Amino acid sequence: MRQGKRRINKRTAAIIAAAVFSLTVILIIRGIDKSIEPRVKEICGSYCKMRLDRIMSEAVTEVIEENKISYNDIIIKDEINGKISSMEIRTETVNRIQSQAINKITERMKADCTEMTIPLGSVSDSFLLSGRGPDIKVRLMLSGGVDTLIKGSFKSAGINQTCHTINMELSAQGVIIMPSGSMDISSSITCPIAESIIIGEVPF
Repeated sequence: MRQGKRRINKRTAAIIAAAVFSLTVILIIRGIDKSIEPRVKEICGSYCKMRLDRIMSEAVTEVIEENKISYNDIIIKDEINGKISSMEIRTETVNRIQSQAINKITERMKADCTEMTIPLGSVSDSFLLSGRGPDIKVRLMLSGGVDTLIKGSFKSAGINQTCHTINMELSAQGVIIMPSGSMDISSSITCPIAESIIIGEVPF
């Protein structure tokens, strides 16, 4: 009887020890997850924002190159006695550029290029571990539309000279899908699409 009790006690003790060990490991892992989660979100957010910025910038550049857009394709200038009397935007051209840019951005966001992996070591503050370790798989998707706006800016380019730059402002909202959940991000960039040096007075 005593030997049987001893075997039962040993077996029970082993089970309890294994359970305690497993629980300890789980708690440690959960603690590590909680401690690095803010850093993971920060790194993922930074990576995905950079990717979103690049997608928008490359889309605008491609549209400008494919359409061979120049300053005179966007701006209509009226002159009187050699002086500019008025300036206005060619609405049709601008609308076409904006529409094509939005389409390209949307297509790229749907492509596999928006899937990325971030080394786990990169979320640590260790220089030696940066870029190392197992990968965290992340996916970036559009959560809303892409907004575009055309704006012009003027700045002095010398004596009696003004540089007129036409910019396209873009903004987009995305959602990052991570193993631990999801996170919303937004990004806005400004891309110059054309510019010209104007001699003389500029009508504002």
